[in-house]
Amino acid sequence: MAAYVLITVFAFALGAALTHAAHTRRAPPEQILAVQGAVPSQNSELTALAAASMFHVNRTLQTELARSRQEVGTEQRKTRVLALEARTDKLTGLPNRRVFDEQIESRIERWQAAGQSPLSLILIDVDHFKQINDRFGHPAGDAALQWLAEIVRRQVGEAGLAARFGGEEFAVLAPQTAEAEAAALAEKLRQAISHGPFRHEDIMLRVTASLGVATSLVGEGSKSLMRRADEALYAAKRNGRNRVYRHNGRGSLHLNNLARSREVDHVE
Repeated sequence: MAAYVLITVFAFALGAALTHAAHTRRAPPEQILAVQGAVPSQNSELTALAAASMFHVNRTLQTELARSRQEVGTEQRKTRVLALEARTDKLTGLPNRRVFDEQIESRIERWQAAGQSPLSLILIDVDHFKQINDRFGHPAGDAALQWLAEIVRRQVGEAGLAARFGGEEFAVLAPQTAEAEAAALAEKLRQAISHGPFRHEDIMLRVTASLGVATSLVGEGSKSLMRRADEALYAAKRNGRNRVYRHNGRGSLHLNNLARSREVDHVE
């Protein structure tokens, strides 16, 4: 917009100058002499008129430039808002699946390239979520997801990435987190969720979740890591729900009273 205004003013000024020059060339000699011999008062009036015209043009240009800057600023703010919305889950306010996919790929690449501490992945799935919707309505289901998302956000903090994976499923990326630490975090999340209930309007709801954990192995890509976490999650759901399973690369293991003994049972 500003460039357009500058070009317009320049074109106007150039056109006026060329027009004046053309008229001067066509004017009779006596008229030119008359102008050259004009009295000082006439020259003063012409100078004042030219100054007023230039002041008006300058003021118009400044106004247009200010308006252009304001429009550019507004468009930039709109672009930032749209970009944020495209990367945020509207219901929970957590980063969405798009952000998760980008982050897991980049973090796996950095880990493999730099040999840093491993990356752990935790998948969280709300137990019997369909029953909540069917019995209490979809607004209650939405409220349950928002409540759970806040728990996950608070427990994970700034150290990792908590995202809504899709539907009633959430994902946590825990960088520089070994297997035992990731399992402990998953158990902490499970307990925080199961120690509800939470209130929706005049209804008290108790929500539980199943969790699957996997920690990156040497040479492992993101697809393999996600597959193992998913297998651990479904092992947790098959074996009673409201529990944590981890996949160690060979099979899914149940965390059996992790806080006390860290003992595990192997599940085929």
